[in-house]
Amino acid sequence: MNSSSSNVFFQTRYNLSGSNYILLQWVGCGGFGDVLKCLKKDTQEIVAVKIQEAGRYFENEYNMLKFLMTNNLDEKNIIKFIEMCSLKDNMKALVFEMLDQTLDDHIRTSTRLDLASIRSIINQMAIALDALKTNEVIHSDIKSDNIMLVNREEQPLKVKLIDFGLAIPTSLAKQGSDVQTSKYMAPEIILGLPFSEAIDMWSLGVLMGQMLTGYYLFPSDLKYECLQYMVELLGALPDNIDDGMFTRKYCIKTLSGRWILKAPEDCDGVGVCGRMDSWPYCFRNLDQLEKLTHLANEDNDEKKACIDLLKAMLQMDPSKRITPSQVLAHPFITRGNFQQSSNPSSSRSGLNEQTPQTPLLIHVKPAPPERCLKLEEDSEE
Repeated sequence: MNSSSSNVFFQTRYNLSGSNYILLQWVGCGGFGDVLKCLKKDTQEIVAVKIQEAGRYFENEYNMLKFLMTNNLDEKNIIKFIEMCSLKDNMKALVFEMLDQTLDDHIRTSTRLDLASIRSIINQMAIALDALKTNEVIHSDIKSDNIMLVNREEQPLKVKLIDFGLAIPTSLAKQGSDVQTSKYMAPEIILGLPFSEAIDMWSLGVLMGQMLTGYYLFPSDLKYECLQYMVELLGALPDNIDDGMFTRKYCIKTLSGRWILKAPEDCDGVGVCGRMDSWPYCFRNLDQLEKLTHLANEDNDEKKACIDLLKAMLQMDPSKRITPSQVLAHPFITRGNFQQSSNPSSSRSGLNEQTPQTPLLIHVKPAPPERCLKLEEDSEE
């Protein structure tokens, strides 16, 4: 279907002719429905119109977006919501500012990001997460698909957080909820523990690892296997997981009182393959990231600060996980001479009073034989 016939199809499908919107282009679709690029007649703005799929409702997302806009969170690297409108057959649509490209598409089509670019993106997302935490909101679905570049040509690597379809007030976080995308899922969600805004920081840490390496750190859609990757890469499970609704589904307590993962064959009915012999990357602890060949020309102190921040974001115990305000005060962020904001309108009151976090250490086992992503010592072979 060419663009002209595509436009006619969606114009007819959603009966835009009688609305305040002129269809310019079909952009894409998701589990919610279609996204259209439109001209808003009364303001002459180019906007993105997110249209609900039959049987899906935007009421929760709409109420959340209204709350965020009332508190001016569009100034904190969160997408600007404009309005909700009705189309054909009373079908609802959410109208947003028009952005450019998802971070996922950018990662897939660009060369691997350098540390300065990663710092810029993490800085901006920490500002967004700090604003959400201040307003007691959990996004619940941080991933590369839900971060968008604003305008690649005019504002390279200026990003905004999108898609609040799963966002909830922190007070409504229900233990045992199945939120987050599997590869970005925090251990407290997998184990069915109480959770908070800290799950968003975990997901941002997974994304940071993805930007650094080009790989998902926990590349499985099976929760047990994600736990396997976490333990192998980050170390032992936390001790305080007794109250997890699913802890005993995946874990067993030793005589010494420590929790360890069950053997795959002992995890009945949880969808376990246990294939840990096919890791997509060579490193088996985060310290080894310093030796990746594509980081060879980066400053050593900057690499250490970057890895220290990544460790702090990927603390398996959420009570020890770094907070957004602490990320903004972390040496990896501050060494880039940021003013703790990606633009003047997103400054934070009181941020300069924050004290940088003491580096967090994670003890891990030695690395096994090399896999596929090269380390510096392999590059001469």
